[in-house]
Amino acid sequence: MILTLFCGVFAMTSCNDEKPPDCIVFTPNGDGINDVFEIVSENDDAISLKIFNRAGVLVFEIEAVRCRWDGHSLSGEKMSTGVYYYTVETVGTNPKPITEKGIVCLYR
Repeated sequence: MILTLFCGVFAMTSCNDEKPPDCIVFTPNGDGINDVFEIVSENDDAISLKIFNRAGVLVFEIEAVRCRWDGHSLSGEKMSTGVYYYTVETVGTNPKPITEKGIVCLYR
């Protein structure tokens, strides 16, 4: 399983070779640059992305081969500038799922 982290259209890191950066920054301000936090499974396995606020409350989740977060909550509300935590897990992987976690910083 290879997971590639993206912000906007720029590849940030690949989890198969190295640890993701301590904090990934993205700016969902609609300018077309660095507007989304994206994680892609390069071998077409489904992955689950969950985003939590600093209090540990789940604010966003998606399951897909290409998971994108544009800074909105599950209900469509714009999330405020701040630090969020993410977990990524492979779905249906045998014998054991691969899990990555980290910090994503949202700036508006």
